[in-house]
Amino acid sequence: MTRMPSSSYSQPPEPQAGIGLGTILTIYITCIINGFDVSNVANIQPQLYEAFGHIEFLPWIGLSYSLANFATLAFARNVIDVFNIRYVYIISIAIFFVGATLAGVAGNISTVIAGRAIMGIGGSICQNCAISYFAMYATDSQSPLLYGIMSGLWAIGLVVGGPVGSAFVQSSATTWRWAFFINLPFLGLAIICALIFVPGRPETNNLPLRDCLADIDILGIVLQVATTVLFAIAVTFSGPVWEWSSAPCIAIWTTFAVVLAAWVVQQLRSYQKRPRHQVVPIKIMARRHMIPLWVASGCAGATYAIMLYYIPLFYAFSKGLSALQQT
Repeated sequence: MTRMPSSSYSQPPEPQAGIGLGTILTIYITCIINGFDVSNVANIQPQLYEAFGHIEFLPWIGLSYSLANFATLAFARNVIDVFNIRYVYIISIAIFFVGATLAGVAGNISTVIAGRAIMGIGGSICQNCAISYFAMYATDSQSPLLYGIMSGLWAIGLVVGGPVGSAFVQSSATTWRWAFFINLPFLGLAIICALIFVPGRPETNNLPLRDCLADIDILGIVLQVATTVLFAIAVTFSGPVWEWSSAPCIAIWTTFAVVLAAWVVQQLRSYQKRPRHQVVPIKIMARRHMIPLWVASGCAGATYAIMLYYIPLFYAFSKGLSALQQT
């Protein structure tokens, strides 16, 4: 992979005369797939439970994708800063492809969850690359329209994911596995388009890998991922799987608290020493007008996640409705 020198990635390139149609097409393909894979499993959860059992892992079928997507946001941003964005983008699509394949051929529910998590990592990097491409190469007049269409296509993918997954389950010719396999031709097309059309970032020379990694807040990224995953495990397993007073429950919450405290301290120290490379943009988050945005985004995400993943389970298990009827 080609690495970017510090002098090159510290300043974004000047906006170009415009972004190519092939690049736009590639970005939009990955955006709609990103949205689709948030919701494609919502209505097939009962079928996955029937196939593999382990109801305690059922929340992780939906959670794993979004959790991995969120947990690796900082990693994606750092990788794009350091390495050539073209190769990062292509590799991220390939990661998505591998995850979709793994979930589709899964022989147990743990493999489905692992595949979804890999898809989430690839999707996180894809989305960050898409935003970065528009920021670097689109003109001021192009940007609002391009970002608007990108958000709209992501929403379209989100809306159609549930019905498409339901249709595969209901059809006599397909199974739930096709909710994952349907990604593969589109991801293959995206890789081909990226190889042909997507540009790299201007660069002057290469730096040793050690120097590039020095500009990545590796400890901060590890602590962020650990904090996110530990919190998800603690919330989903406490009560349904572990008694609140049990040793595993106390241990996971204690570990989460310790890791969270370590992450906060590490980020505050990073802000003082290397503010540009920190995982959490404290300077931006400290702005007063950003707080309502963070709160509103969190509330919106929690609300739609409950409606998306738990309402179908209610209709399936208590009302006996089919996948399409749940939609």
